[in-house]
Amino acid sequence: SFRKGRTLCDYNMKIKYSFT
Repeated sequence: SFRKGRTLCDYNMKIKYSFT
């Protein structure tokens, strides 16, 4: 659970950075 949550956060950050 914890690992999945962290991965999701990382993925979201990556997408946001890509869009920036």
